[in-house]
Amino acid sequence: MVPFMPAAPHWHKRIPAIRAALADSEAPFLDRPAIEKLFRLKPRRAQSLMKTCGGMLIGRSAVVGRAEVLGYLDEVETSLPPSARERRRGVLLELRQTANDSSHAFEIAPPLPFTTVLPDGITLPSAGKLLIEFNSAADLLAKVFALTQTAQKDVRAFQTAVEVAS
Repeated sequence: MVPFMPAAPHWHKRIPAIRAALADSEAPFLDRPAIEKLFRLKPRRAQSLMKTCGGMLIGRSAVVGRAEVLGYLDEVETSLPPSARERRRGVLLELRQTANDSSHAFEIAPPLPFTTVLPDGITLPSAGKLLIEFNSAADLLAKVFALTQTAQKDVRAFQTAVEVAS
């Protein structure tokens, strides 16, 4: 049985906007109505959030320091699991870095001319087995590309060549 996990508060998605609003503010303290408006919370939730952030009483009003709220947002942000968008952004960043790294760069040779037989270095040694001989990653990709081009240009001839070996 999967343990129950409560849903993340709706304001978690708005942390950057909340942080920006706090950065624009010059007030050293925020009262409950300001927290309600900033986080889009009802009074009781705003009060609870203020308590969590180390709120205090000044006279009869509960307030919380702007710096404490920013610190709390930092804690919350680091504890959040990455969203799908952030994971995707990380993967794209990694792909860009790899693409920019010249040690990983290689060119794929132009496709081999069309033939009804398998391209050089590609054989069907027995039923259900394909053997590709290659010297480098670029060579392998070029041969796989040539194989797909051969298959695409004349599917029936390719199918015949493959099925004869079977």
